[in-house]
Amino acid sequence: VEAMLGDLDAARRQFEIALRHSRGKFEGAAHNLSLCRKMIDASSRSLIAQLRVASSAAVEVSQR
Repeated sequence: VEAMLGDLDAARRQFEIALRHSRGKFEGAAHNLSLCRKMIDASSRSLIAQLRVASSAAVEVSQR
């Protein structure tokens, strides 16, 4: 439910707990954990593309 609501970090934690309690035997939790990790990583990578790079000229002007 947490993953479906967009809280991937909370979902990841819950899937990790489910796997620990099942000693790695809950295949659904393993699958969902893998997907959550991929979605978190993909989201992070897509945000990196939005970073703004400052040129040294811009830094010099702002420091004056």
